Amino acid sequence: MDKATKFAIVNMVEGGVKQVNVASHFGISESTISMIVKKFKSGIVSVIKNRGRRFKLNAAAIRILQCIIVQNNMKPLFMTVNEFKNDYGYNLCIKTVRRYIYKCSISNYAAVPKPYLCPRHILACKR
Repeated sequence: MDKATKFAIVNMVEGGVKQVNVASHFGISESTISMIVKKFKSGIVSVIKNRGRRFKLNAAAIRILQCIIVQNNMKPLFMTVNEFKNDYGYNLCIKTVRRYIYKCSISNYAAVPKPYLCPRHILACKR
């Protein structure tokens, strides 16, 4: 449900229309109306958790995501996710990106640097 509909519901209820009539007008349940009004009064109108199927990327988007992860392996994951959102318009959460990292077997971390060997260590290894 979009924000405009939610604000229309809240305006109708605050205007004196009963919640039963608002529910029949919009074709939704009374409990949904009361939940929207309750969240509006507490200040969080647009935050209603979207429950549904997980978001799936197509093959092209997965390749793009892989390239971005490999290029930005030193950046925090949330910055990579924000870059993917801004550049390509896919709205993903960090859990989804982590799931694709695991699924595609991508390592999003830099290799640990080897210790510097001085000539003394090199001679000790040859003995």
